[in-house]
Amino acid sequence: MTVLDTSCFQNTQITGLVIMKGNLNAIATYAFYGNQKLELVSIPGNVEKIGALAFAQCTSLRTAGLSNGLKTIDGQSTYAYSGAFYGCTSLTKISIPSTVTSIGPYAFKECTAMQSLVFETGDLYSLSIGIHAFENTGITGTLTIPSRVTALDTSCFQNTQITGLVIMEGNLNTIATYAFFGSKKLEIAAIPGNVEIISALAFAQCTSLGTVSLANGLKAIGGQQTYAYSGAFYGCTSLTGITIPSTVTNISAYAFKDCTAMSSLSFEWGNTYDLAIGIHAFENAGISGVLTIPARVTLLDEYCFKNTKISNLYITAGKLETIGYGAFEMNKNLFSISIPGNVERIGARAFAECESLYSVNLNEGLKTIGGQSTYTSGGAFYNCKSLRAISFPSTLTLIEEYAFKDCTSLESITWHSSVEIRKEAFQNVPGYP
Repeated sequence: MTVLDTSCFQNTQITGLVIMKGNLNAIATYAFYGNQKLELVSIPGNVEKIGALAFAQCTSLRTAGLSNGLKTIDGQSTYAYSGAFYGCTSLTKISIPSTVTSIGPYAFKECTAMQSLVFETGDLYSLSIGIHAFENTGITGTLTIPSRVTALDTSCFQNTQITGLVIMEGNLNTIATYAFFGSKKLEIAAIPGNVEIISALAFAQCTSLGTVSLANGLKAIGGQQTYAYSGAFYGCTSLTGITIPSTVTNISAYAFKDCTAMSSLSFEWGNTYDLAIGIHAFENAGISGVLTIPARVTLLDEYCFKNTKISNLYITAGKLETIGYGAFEMNKNLFSISIPGNVERIGARAFAECESLYSVNLNEGLKTIGGQSTYTSGGAFYNCKSLRAISFPSTLTLIEEYAFKDCTSLESITWHSSVEIRKEAFQNVPGYP
């Protein structure tokens, strides 16, 4: 037999399928689709391709024996139910031959009983894993991604039951959007240095994820400015700490937002690549103690450290020129801050409602302390009710509207130059003349 064409055995009552070794090269689309009594399949190595939907909705299929020689397990990116084994809800395990180079879109999606996934070793063919390939499968335990994998595409392992993830060092450059999203039992992930990009939502809502190991070589931790829940690790509520490799140049919007158990954040030293920290990147994270911002940071964007638990902030002298809007607002435990002279502007609400803030060290080079003319709570230090004294550098030229409004304990103000002071900048401040 040389051809098994489209839908040739669709919707029969067969219980087993053995294809003898021979000249058959491909199993076509829908070939055995919907055979709901089919329990066992054995496919020889001369079959190089299993077409889209070939065994889809074979709901009793428990065992599928695949052989070396197979290259493609297909699916269609434009059709969400198109995988070769889509909806085989009784399939308990699968072993991917070392000759397979493509696991297509939706290939094993909704194989809910699949607890075991093994990638056979022995060949070094590149392997791409397509969109939604293993989404909603029951894969458990530690998943090891072999070094030959070059693509982990969108949602490829979304919502599985894995508890550990080890990506072997190799040729994988990017972990795509939603790749492991919502894998709520995932506890530990180890990502090697060949991975340069962890995309938006890649590990979001992995609520048991406690430990993530990132390696030098990583460049970007993703997120999307237009979507408030889009961070790569958004909502990883068990993550206790993170170390940012020195090669990272971009921590994007919402990257670690709502990582409420994250008590530790550290930045590795050793490289001088510029680093941008995006909007809401660490908002509501549980970061505590001293936070040191390294000299290579060029951007602290809006709300990037809003509502954390840090007690002391030290910004290392370097390239940062502006502290963004609301960057550290509502840090109720923040006691002291030190801002170097390269910072020329402290944005509106940058430290607003930091109710425990007592010590502020400003240096020569600062020009503007921000506020908002249309928002009475928009001052950079609005309602910092524990602040008792402040000394302004001689380079300061402008204090904007409501900048220190309701700093009701601020009694000592030291001036070193003539400064433009805008409307109500010191409203309810006892130390202002």
